[in-house]
Formats: sequence, structure tokens, C-alpha cells
Amino acid sequence: MDAVTVAVQDRQGRPLAHRSLKVRLQLSGWRQLPDGSTLPCFDRLERRGVTDTQGRLRVALGFDFEGDWRASLTPAEPELLAVRQSDATLTVFEPADQQLAEGTPLWGPTRGQTGPAALVLMGFDASNAFTATQLLQLMAPATDLLRALGGSVAVLRFPNTHLAPEQLAPRAVEAIRALATHARQPISVVGVSTGGLIGRVALADRSLPVRSLLTFDTPHRGANLNPELQALIRRYGGPAMLRPLESPIAQRILRDYASQIRWGKRGLAAWPEEIVTRPWRPLALPPWPRWCHTAALSNGARQGTHTAGALLRLWQPFRSDFVQARPADLQPGSLLSGLAGFATSLPLGIAGAMIQSLPTFIPTESALDATPGETPPMDAYFCLPDHAPPLLHDQLSEPAAHFLLHQLLG
Repeated sequence: MDAVTVAVQDRQGRPLAHRSLKVRLQLSGWRQLPDGSTLPCFDRLERRGVTDTQGRLRVALGFDFEGDWRASLTPAEPELLAVRQSDATLTVFEPADQQLAEGTPLWGPTRGQTGPAALVLMGFDASNAFTATQLLQLMAPATDLLRALGGSVAVLRFPNTHLAPEQLAPRAVEAIRALATHARQPISVVGVSTGGLIGRVALADRSLPVRSLLTFDTPHRGANLNPELQALIRRYGGPAMLRPLESPIAQRILRDYASQIRWGKRGLAAWPEEIVTRPWRPLALPPWPRWCHTAALSNGARQGTHTAGALLRLWQPFRSDFVQARPADLQPGSLLSGLAGFATSLPLGIAGAMIQSLPTFIPTESALDATPGETPPMDAYFCLPDHAPPLLHDQLSEPAAHFLLHQLLG
């Protein structure tokens, strides 16, 4: 064969017709040469094409091939997210039905009835590359059910999530008004992570057509990131990790922000010998709005700690050094997901560093804006049972999804 055909469909099995796509093909087989001989073929090809009315994409290879192949989307398709793949079928998260405004795609109901509308506010993203579709997939355990009940969901993606909440709130206000106008009813606002801070700042305007504010693992009382980890990430993580740590929002929410670092030597590698942390000031946020329903979700428990050994290991010839967990790294709360799998090595692999265990990132007392002895200030809240293992910061569990859906349906 000199071409393959890929069937592209959404999660409901509906074909994506007349869609220009760039796909990556992974071939494993034999390439036939003009003289009739064959060569082993283990190629990766990228091709762009347009699906037909049945969602089929014919991809020309440019040569005769026999064997197995597999198709996937390339990074050139940021708003299409593959959720399942088989040899000849590519299932993607359904594209948005329309754009309310720039950076605010809207997914309508999957059934004909009319239900509540929700606006999801994106939170801090270290790379500023997380798409609206990816955020909706994270919230899918709740938003899929909402859309099945006739609801609609819009996602506000900020081009630069590193800015302070006060700088991003005007965009949120515009999106709230746009969605409420489209839905012809007051809406719910769901703030994911620091998106909850943006929501609180935006809702200082009592004239907004909002029926409820829901925050999901939002650092109302700051976030935790071990100062030694901050130092080593800055040193070895490169510009892509340095910029987020020095951003306005990181300097606002990190309780122990490493402002000055004195470096020493541990074998071949630099190691932070002394770190000066900036005194943390509680966030100057508007009070929780009392003119609409409010709720908060935490991915941690209110009581108990989790166990973690060394957070990071720096290895080099004949020695290893470790970043040990502090009490703040083990308190109840969600776990830092962005560093999962972080590893780096020096040339020739003679030394390197790797994350060994994840620390607490958003303490439960911060996500619920209340210590264990205080009553959370919102109308409803959700957290894990006492002493339950914590979840990742960006993980929506089934019980949390049911709580969120109940609040949205109100």
C-alpha cells in the first residue's frame, strides 16, 4: 500500500468531517523498493490532510509499504486532544461548538434541553501551554454530566497565567458577561487552582450575573514549595522552569519564597548552602461574596499527614545528596503534580538530579480557607476523609466531581 486511511471521531463516535489535521504515522514493517526488493521500515512521518464527510483522512506515504502502522495527533493541533487511539481510528475530545470571545471556547449541551451554564477559569500553568480542551478534559467527570443534563461549559484560557489575579480579573469579568448573555441566565464560575483567586477578585463586582462561585484546590492561603527545591529547579531546570518561579503569581502565593540563595559545592554540582526566604504576607483578596452561592474543593484531607522520604536526589560519582522533606511538605493537602518525573543530568550522564517523592503543594487549610479548627467561610466545601491519601493538585476524583456537579445544578 502507498497510503493509509485514518478514521477521526469524537468521544461520542461522531466523525470529524472537513477538518484539516496534521497527523504523525508510526510505521513498523517493510518498505518496497522499485526493483522489488524490501528494506526494514521503522519510520515516523508527519502529514497534513483534510478529513472527508465521514471523518476519514487519507494519508499518502510516498512509497509502497507493508506492515503495521499507528496514527497520532502532532503538537501542531493544540486544540484537539486525542483520548483514545487504535491502529486505524483516532478518537479526540470533541472540538468546541463556538468561540464566545478570543480564548473562550464554549462546549454546548450534548442533549437538546437547556440547563445551567458554567465558566471555568484556568489557573497557573508553568509552561503557559495548557489548552482549554485539556482543562475541560480534566473537569470532564463533572462537566460531561452537566452537558448531558443540558448544561454548557465555557473555558477561559489566559495567554499568560503567570500574572497576578488583579491583572487577569478584567478578562474574567468580560467572559462572565459574555457567557451570561449567551445563556440568558446567571452562570456559575469555577476557578481551577489560582483561577479561584481570579474569580474572587472578579466577583468583587456585585453587578455580575453570577449564581455561584466554586474554587477547585485554590491557594486562598498560599502554596508550599520547598525552598531547596526552588533553588535547585532554578539552577538545573533551565529558563522554562525559572520563569514560572520568578513570576508575579509565584511570588504572591508561595509561603516560603526563596529570595536569596548562596551556592556552594557538593562534589561536581552546585548546592544551595544558605537560602533566605521572603516573609509571606497573606493574600489581599476580596471577602467571599455573600450575594451568590460559594463552595470550595480540596484534594487533601483536613487531618493527617502523608509520608514522603527525600524529595529530590542529586547523584554523582561516589556520592548522593538529598533534599529532605520539611513538616510543611507533609501537611494535609494536594501533592505537587508539575514536578512529577522531573529529572536532569549532566553531559555523559555522570551526574544528575531526580524527584523521588512529591511534597504537599496546596495545603487543605489553604484550599478551604480555614485551619482544621475553623469553619470554612463558604456555603459548602469538599475535602477527602481524614487521613486519606492525598491526590495530585490537578486530579478530579469521582466524589469531588459529584460534589461539583451538585453545586453547579444547585
